[in-house]
Amino acid sequence: MEPIIVILPPLVESLPPGEHQLMLQIGEQELYISVLHKKEQLVLAHLAVHNLADWQENSWTNAWKMLEEKYPWLMKTWNKVFIFYQQGDSTLIPATWFQTWYKEKIMETLFGLQYEALVFSDLIPEASIYNLYQVPRWLHGRVLRHFKTGECWHQRTPELRELFQRKTEECIRVIFYPNRFVITVFQGGELKLGQTYSYTSPEDVTYQLLELVHTFGMDTQLIPVQLQGMIDRSSGVYREVEKYFLQVSCEAGSADWHLSPYFKEYPAHYFSSVLTAAACV
Repeated sequence: MEPIIVILPPLVESLPPGEHQLMLQIGEQELYISVLHKKEQLVLAHLAVHNLADWQENSWTNAWKMLEEKYPWLMKTWNKVFIFYQQGDSTLIPATWFQTWYKEKIMETLFGLQYEALVFSDLIPEASIYNLYQVPRWLHGRVLRHFKTGECWHQRTPELRELFQRKTEECIRVIFYPNRFVITVFQGGELKLGQTYSYTSPEDVTYQLLELVHTFGMDTQLIPVQLQGMIDRSSGVYREVEKYFLQVSCEAGSADWHLSPYFKEYPAHYFSSVLTAAACV
């Protein structure tokens, strides 16, 4: 299993780890690894691994073994290690209702608590809400085995923090991952929806978007639709969205962080989740 995207500066193995940070973003079928220079707000390097099915303990172990052998510099003692989980099961609750001892019960009621799952919570201070999510115990254990001091969040946390910080009034943001996409809807300055969907065809995407537009009484000619992540402007999905929506754009994410020149062969919006997460740490 080889990375599908490899962006490495010359002599990446010589970067002083004490001055740089490592960031892992772990989804249901993907693993993104980035090298950051927080002081300069710069993403220097990136590896993207996509599995053909949801991660299981064996496939994860094999993928990580390949990475260790091919890129031994990953196992340096980095200044910091940031871990973002992109698992689908997450929910938001007001901070005034949040009790640490009750978070497992909430997840069990909403999703059915996964066997041997761990439940975590992230505060989104801009909106006084908590993001609750669950992660397979084996996965979290494997990650911490390699990076014992890793700091953990859910990927939805920085994405929502960015939108709240922007004081977003009205928009639909769609972030694409392999075989799935995440929709966030803001209307009247309020978060109306944050949901993950699976898709196999462009029509699956536009069906969900049009359903949401109908549900919230939005105008397809006026609502800004921001597309991010693994989508090409020439793709069938992009063309299908443009059929129904007038204001469609591809955004690269946080304006505070930047990609190094070594990323120039790829569209910047491929790495929107990387930039958004980096801006949160």
